[in-house]
Amino acid sequence: MNFIHKVKLLKTRVFLVLLLILTIACFSFFAISGFRPMDYQLEKYGISAFRQALKDPESAQFRNIKLVKSEQKGGLYKGGYVCGEFNAKNGFGAYGGFHRFYVHVGARTRFLIPLFGVTHWESDMGFVKENGSLDEKISSLKSFIDRCAQT
Repeated sequence: MNFIHKVKLLKTRVFLVLLLILTIACFSFFAISGFRPMDYQLEKYGISAFRQALKDPESAQFRNIKLVKSEQKGGLYKGGYVCGEFNAKNGFGAYGGFHRFYVHVGARTRFLIPLFGVTHWESDMGFVKENGSLDEKISSLKSFIDRCAQT
């Protein structure tokens, strides 16, 4: 090998090492910032889950949606209550007016590797009852306040 070939080989190796360092830096940046569960995703998951529990999911209207965060562990996991108001068609095909609702949602980065995306789940779903006994109304309103009141 002559001197010119050695210089070209050295330049190639330096270029590959720099490329590897840059690739690792970019992956680390995305791992730290880009693939954590976001608040708007949790809101979307909560609305979607609540919509599926309705008799006519396509007719549902939502407003005043907010996320009340209750758990967060190191950025890879988030959880809380999606709270707001919904209006949907009843069994007679008419809208019944807006009612308050809540859904507990959680999401985490899949397999601790951000490029695999986010997995989510929903539970503890309910709404404030406008009809029924006074005790039922008070109980459902208290459940809503316990879950959705900001502290």
